[in-house]
Amino acid sequence: MRIKEVNVRKYGPVDDFRLICDDVQVIYGRNEAGKTALVDAITTALFQKKSVFPGQDRFKEDKSFLLSKNVTVILEHSGKNYFFPGPLKFEQLINLPHYHLAGLFIIRAGDLSLRKDKKWEDRVKEFLSGIPANIERIKEKIGEEVDLTPSGDWSDRQPARKKTKIKEKEERVEDLLRAIEKLKLIRQKEKILKDKTGRRDNLKRKLEDIRALKSYKLHKRIKDAYLNWRRNKSFFLDYQRYLNDDLELWLKNEREKESFTSKINSCKYEIEAILKDLETMDEESLHLKKNREDLLNKKRMITAFSIDKDMADVFFSQRNISNKTSKLLLYITLGVILSVIGGILLLLSKSFSGWSLVYFVSLITGIYLLINSYFLNKLKMNLKKKKEEILEKGKKIWPECGSLNEIFTKCNSLDLEISKIESKLDYIERKKEEKLLSLKKKKEELKSVEKQLHFIDENIKKLREKTGLSSFSQLEKKLAEKREIELEIKSLEKILADSTGTDDLLIWEREAEKEVPEPDVEEEDLRIEGKIEEELSRLNEEIQSLKEEIASFVQGELGRLQIKKITDIWTELEEVESTLRHWYQDREAALLAWEILDKIGQDTEKVLLDTIMDEKKGVSFYFNLITSGRYKKVNWRKNSLYVEHSDGKIYPVDVLSSGTQDQLFFSLRLGILKRGLPEGTFILLDDAFLTSDTTRREQQVRVCYQLVKEGWQIFYFTVDEGLRDLFCRICKIKPVIL
Repeated sequence: MRIKEVNVRKYGPVDDFRLICDDVQVIYGRNEAGKTALVDAITTALFQKKSVFPGQDRFKEDKSFLLSKNVTVILEHSGKNYFFPGPLKFEQLINLPHYHLAGLFIIRAGDLSLRKDKKWEDRVKEFLSGIPANIERIKEKIGEEVDLTPSGDWSDRQPARKKTKIKEKEERVEDLLRAIEKLKLIRQKEKILKDKTGRRDNLKRKLEDIRALKSYKLHKRIKDAYLNWRRNKSFFLDYQRYLNDDLELWLKNEREKESFTSKINSCKYEIEAILKDLETMDEESLHLKKNREDLLNKKRMITAFSIDKDMADVFFSQRNISNKTSKLLLYITLGVILSVIGGILLLLSKSFSGWSLVYFVSLITGIYLLINSYFLNKLKMNLKKKKEEILEKGKKIWPECGSLNEIFTKCNSLDLEISKIESKLDYIERKKEEKLLSLKKKKEELKSVEKQLHFIDENIKKLREKTGLSSFSQLEKKLAEKREIELEIKSLEKILADSTGTDDLLIWEREAEKEVPEPDVEEEDLRIEGKIEEELSRLNEEIQSLKEEIASFVQGELGRLQIKKITDIWTELEEVESTLRHWYQDREAALLAWEILDKIGQDTEKVLLDTIMDEKKGVSFYFNLITSGRYKKVNWRKNSLYVEHSDGKIYPVDVLSSGTQDQLFFSLRLGILKRGLPEGTFILLDDAFLTSDTTRREQQVRVCYQLVKEGWQIFYFTVDEGLRDLFCRICKIKPVIL
């Protein structure tokens, strides 16, 4: 069982509080923040009383009004949700023997002690065992009811004098039995007459009751219908101002308002999008212009450095010498070989001959090749130097370029890039003009729609002033209620007309004001009214015949017995025997009940003793845990609590400190609730640990956390920051701040 949700509004200092409850809830607030009001609202809603703590009802307002309007507690139990306040009482939900046991669930600072009266103790025993615990009082009441002494004998005290009456009744039975022996001749007929007379009387009473019931039901039907008719007529006057035309007009305005609101939102969204697009275009245009200016600057630098002209010269020269320089090594090699061989051979020849000419040509050719190679190499070196100069100039413009080809590519693509940027700028300008035109149209459309929306709001405001309602749904609800009242009035008028046989309002009122008592008759008897009338007619004839036969009976015996009729002998005998039989049965039942109650008393006392002394899950366990083993166990003797110290000494509760007493009674509550509700429950703690020292505070918080792990739910309301932080640290939660 747990509290699932708490809603409190306008309750004392609490203006609006809603809490979806967890297993542990720490509600922290300063003085006058509303903690006590929250506890009071929750407990009052659950237990439907002014206050479970006498003298602590702090508000002058009518609590029932405040609860019905402003407080809702949703309790989850056995998989179902229950709303409080509601038709079901908390004590009925969990079979709580009495409302005062609600103090087990709510623990406030300075009010930890439990009630010490005998009735409260008996109710705790009844809660733990499920059976009544006030045994001696029950035995006493049973003895008083059947007039028995405590020893089990009949009592002869005034005014009952049961012992004397029993003796008189027994003597009268003997006298009647002797008379019956003498009256055997007419006994059978008397018995028949008695049975038939009794049957006739019963039927007469039943027939009268049936007719009284029919009259009562008719009157009740008229009275209920008339009262409901008057009440509904009175209600209907308050609903005259609610009209269907207003509902249709309101609905139309609401729909138009919704449509225009949607249009306004759409326009605003589109305007924002257009403005964003314009901003983006401006940024892009600025960026492109900057890039174009950079490119133009680079183009001017290229012209200033003559890079384009030098590049043309380099590539022209390179094409001319490329084929020649590719065979430079070959020319040098051949030149060296031809000149060396020609020179050597020419020097070796002793006379000029044809071969000498060949040697000379070879020498000249070799020299020519070497000279040509020299000039080609010089031209190549000049070309290389020129390239290096161009590359150096190009790096001043494009520092990232590392080769002549990259600079050449950059130069050739420069005009193309400038052209692309200018094309993009033209495109952006056209789009910008389109966007500005669209923005102007959207602003005009927004202004028009807002004007129409203002007109609709004025219409709705007039409808609110006319109906006194704040929303369309309220008017719709009022009209539905109005239709229901109209139908109810027509139905009630038909019932009144059918029941009274007239449409006269004065007759309706007169019939409704009559006072007709309700007879004690079953509904099924209405269906046998005809059969009862037929049987009564037949019984009257048979009884008359029997009376005539018995009329000649000897009056002497009847006079002796002081009996007027023969049937009275058996009637009186049956009454006396029945009385004696009932008295003796009552005595036997009372003695048996005493025996059973004695056994029950022993059982309930044992349950309470087990709950207190149980060192594993009872009061002793929790008290030992909270006091860190200082006290070993709690005992119950002669209707009083005692505690056993760790040194073996036993102390009564009264000698303990106030803080230790509070911890003991806190443990007592836990043990009782653990035994009575083993599946777990909730506890409301209103700064219940303020009187505890630091060590025992922590132990009490850890006990609470362990209970939460076992399925319990803990609410702690506090003004103490230390307790708040202690709970949050141990339970790993965040507090609710008021």
